[in-house]
Amino acid sequence: MDACPTCGAAELTWKDMSGRATLYSYTVMHDAPAPGFADHLPYIVVVAELEEQENLLITTNLVDADPADLRIGLPLEVTFDELAPGDVVPQFRPASRHRSA
Repeated sequence: MDACPTCGAAELTWKDMSGRATLYSYTVMHDAPAPGFADHLPYIVVVAELEEQENLLITTNLVDADPADLRIGLPLEVTFDELAPGDVVPQFRPASRHRSA
């Protein structure tokens, strides 16, 4: 049974999210953990804090970013990548500069 790990409430519901977050933590991967990752090196794994709630964190990839430009607190936005037909994963990228706040 699914329940909130903090308060134990079992009345969980799906909610639409804004798709905005901030960079909470990150690491740059230079070694492939498995053969399927070798063509994607280096890649950036991030912990993003979602805008909707303090400490609401997601671990995912950061795309379209230069590791040299990263800083904690960097605004991020969600993007979706279809890995295979029907297999879509959320990833994040630095937020567009022209996007209104």
